[in-house]
Amino acid sequence: MEILKLLEKDGFKILRISDWHTFDYREAKCGSAEVKKCVYERGLYLMEGVDGYDFFYVKKRINVTTLCVNGETVMVDDPLHYHGMRLLASASEGHVLTAGLGLGLYTIFLQQNPKVKTITVVEISEDVKNLILPMISKYITKPTKVVIDDIFNYLDKAKDYDTIMLDIWVSDQPNPAIFGEMMYAYKTFSNANPNAKVYIWGSRDPKINPASRGVSLKYVMFVNSVVRGGLYE
Repeated sequence: MEILKLLEKDGFKILRISDWHTFDYREAKCGSAEVKKCVYERGLYLMEGVDGYDFFYVKKRINVTTLCVNGETVMVDDPLHYHGMRLLASASEGHVLTAGLGLGLYTIFLQQNPKVKTITVVEISEDVKNLILPMISKYITKPTKVVIDDIFNYLDKAKDYDTIMLDIWVSDQPNPAIFGEMMYAYKTFSNANPNAKVYIWGSRDPKINPASRGVSLKYVMFVNSVVRGGLYE
């Protein structure tokens, strides 16, 4: 693919994907929540600086799992999110507070981190909890609980945790309003517990999202000039 050569010549890093499988999800529905399978066609997709990559390139079509709530995709186990959650989990420690549950990627990867003691997941949708928790229960080996609530109701309990990771925003397009909400949440929880590691998935700032090594201005300009998602051959 000619665009790969051009991008790499311009200094961009590309992760190549020829096959893909994450965890044992099955298609199912519970109220407003639904797990579905979909296809990523051959092409180039955004990686947002995760693990140092700007893009990932799908060599041949792959199957991915999506979580939809009220018909809207809120989580997917593609390379961006899989590796992002893996790296966030590896940067976590102690008693962990996170929101929301999603497909449970972060929760699963936390089980593999010996520095993590307990995990509290705050999920606003009971349908998501009832759908996803049975699918990931076989991967859970540490003390883990999922509670139904709004994460901001946990501010008074934030002092009890060593790591706080928030993954509650959904957007396919760069959105200044959402970035503003992320920074507000980061400052709010950091003030509530100055000693905790506070992470925000969706931020490109490595200090706030250690899964990302940051992106260049050239990358931002590229993203703003093309359709987000895949650039198909």
